[in-house]
Amino acid sequence: MTTTPTDDEPIRISSITEMITATPYILGFRPTESVVLICLRDGRLGPIVRLDLPPERARRVTNQQVAAQLAEQATRHADTVLVLVYTDRSDRTRPAAGLPPGATAPAGAVAKRLPASRLITELTRELRSARIGEWDAALVRDGRWSSYYAIDGGSEPLPGPGPEDEPGARTALHEGLAGREPAGSRRELAATVDGPAGAVADDRRGLITDALLWWTGPGLLPRTAAEVTAAVEKLGARIEDGVAATARGRTTSDRVNAQIVAGLLQHDLRDEILHWCLRGSTDSLVPYLSALLDWTPDPAAAEIATVLALCAYRSGNGPLAVIALERGLEADPRHRLSKLMLKFFAAGPEPAELDRLLPRDEQRSQEWVNRDRAG
Repeated sequence: MTTTPTDDEPIRISSITEMITATPYILGFRPTESVVLICLRDGRLGPIVRLDLPPERARRVTNQQVAAQLAEQATRHADTVLVLVYTDRSDRTRPAAGLPPGATAPAGAVAKRLPASRLITELTRELRSARIGEWDAALVRDGRWSSYYAIDGGSEPLPGPGPEDEPGARTALHEGLAGREPAGSRRELAATVDGPAGAVADDRRGLITDALLWWTGPGLLPRTAAEVTAAVEKLGARIEDGVAATARGRTTSDRVNAQIVAGLLQHDLRDEILHWCLRGSTDSLVPYLSALLDWTPDPAAAEIATVLALCAYRSGNGPLAVIALERGLEADPRHRLSKLMLKFFAAGPEPAELDRLLPRDEQRSQEWVNRDRAG
């Protein structure tokens, strides 16, 4: 099976241990208290779906709902799946049949139930009903993994890629993932785009207000097709400056950041920039747009959040896309585009499907002609 986390050479994964090792790097963070569905079709990696793990004593209907949601994604995107449960919960044990309460069972007479076993039972039933193959269902805990389907209940270690490991523990997979260290948790990933607070946020709001005048002039907004086209070229050039600075390890100036954020507050420009971003590779845009969202104070964050979300999703980083939209909705709970994008991403479309949603250039040109005539 081959997966391509970036535009570099594809990384070949040949075992469950290697897939589990690679999963945090693909997600961008190390899952905790999560169930992860890895979709495979024709031996190639498809979407990866992560959901919060239900409580251990959750009602059966709760496990059924989570299982049905995961199975729906598997039906859309997979012929085979790997299910991973990440948790620190302990195994549940019960004495062998026939022992009185409080009696000590002899060695080997205590049955163990792995955490989330009820969820795995429901999910396995759903997958088999849909005729989806199961590579395995594995519990990932304390640096080891165990199969829910194994009879012996043993576990296997997960060798880490850190420099403290023995040389033999580093595999070709670890070398291929070098330089892509994931965040320690989803919360840590969200913290990379959570924005400023206090006096810093107040100062940046002032810069954004000043930048609006740089865009429009006193009381003027770009309205005609020609004016919007010129504004988009100017805004795109500023974004390219930010991308170039980030690639060189430099910080973009507050002035440039404010100009970009102010431009995106105008919805005509934001919509055109969404189209502009998808004309080429979005991979190079994501690092700078992430930094820009982290720079941006509320309530101005919603528009840049949608741009980052679109680029991140198209680059295969669904978790960052969702986190960006959540940040945008915190800034503006009624932001319609963010809500629409969240629903769309929840359906699990292939990243390439985003390109097919874009109107062709001639269609967009005609729309602007019609608007100019109506205006």
